[in-house]
Amino acid sequence: MDPELQAYDEAWRNTDKATRNAVCQGLADAYVQSHPELKASYGGRTIPELVALLEIAREEGDEERRIQIDIWINAAFEYQTIGGEVDTSGILRGEGLPSINVEGSPRGGQ
Repeated sequence: MDPELQAYDEAWRNTDKATRNAVCQGLADAYVQSHPELKASYGGRTIPELVALLEIAREEGDEERRIQIDIWINAAFEYQTIGGEVDTSGILRGEGLPSINVEGSPRGGQ
């Protein structure tokens, strides 16, 4: 396996949650910058499309492709914080929170 892909996957699995996003973001950005062919393969796809491709790679046991897609998602899209508060009556709290972008707009308009 490509050592850069392996390093990313190990960082994702072994870095504590407090710093994992920052560590993996740096690794993903560097990998994408040095592998412009990823944009041809995955650029312009939405998050749901990429997740479907990731699931196919997982089912086929293609670890390199799975990690590459994960890296592309990490490098091309902003992290999404999904949350809010609901009380027992079911009324949504925290109005004004941004909605989830199901189209998955890429970071920096990529």
